Formats: sequence, C-alpha cells, structure tokens
Amino acid sequence: MRSFRATRVRPAKQAGVALIESLVSMVLLAFGVLGVLRMSATIVEANVQSRERIQATFFAEQLIGMALADPANAPCYAVNASLTCGSTTAAANVTTWASQVASTLPGVTSKANLPSGSYATDGTFSVTVSWRKSSESKAHSYTATTNVLN
Repeated sequence: MRSFRATRVRPAKQAGVALIESLVSMVLLAFGVLGVLRMSATIVEANVQSRERIQATFFAEQLIGMALADPANAPCYAVNASLTCGSTTAAANVTTWASQVASTLPGVTSKANLPSGSYATDGTFSVTVSWRKSSESKAHSYTATTNVLN
C-alpha cells in the first residue's frame, strides 16, 4: 500500500483583495448616491422656478381680468403708470393686487422689480410682473397683453 503524506496547501497571495474590492464598490456607490442627490436638488430648483413663473402668470392674468371686468376704468389698472384714476375701487384693487405680488414673488420691493402696466388709447392693456431671487443676478419677467375694448 502506498502511504500518502498530508501536504499543506498554501493560500494564494490574495490576502486583502476582498477588502479592496469592497472599498472600490463603496466608492462607486458613494458617487452614485451623490449623483442622485445632485439630480434631486436640480429637480427641486426647477420646481421652485416653475412655481414662481406660474404665480407671475396668475398675477398678470388676474390684473387683466380686473381690467376686462371694469373696462370703463381700465386705465386705473395700469400699475405704476402716471395715469389718473377716477375710481377709488379700482385704485384700491390695484393697491391690494400690487401688495399681493410683492408678498408672494421673491425680490419684488418698493424699489426693484415692481409690477408695471400700460394702457393705450386703442384699448391695449399690458402688464409685466418681474421677480428676482437673491441668488440670481438677472430678473425674470412675464408680460401679458390684451385689448380691453373689444
């Protein structure tokens, strides 16, 4: 009979490879998570900008609606214009509207980004609503135009 001698098998020189592989996978996972966080921050910012545009559109259309509902006093709804207004109700509505715009949209103050309106003798009525976030250098604006006499 043959006798077998027990031999010890030496492990290959791979000590620590699993640790390195797990560290590499953790780094890749961290970059993936950072990418998802960056993407979600961008989506949130886009939603905020969209909300501001919707609010500006709403306010502009609201003022146009006031002018269309009261065409005899349409010049009174030209915000920050040098037109004389004979209706105290229309003047009060415009003042309330302007304060709502200033309290809702960012960067609208008594000195900057004021809403403005114009009324022409042919009945063309325009309103511009502007806003600017403190982190931005350029103001955004929305302008709506209609004819209140037709």
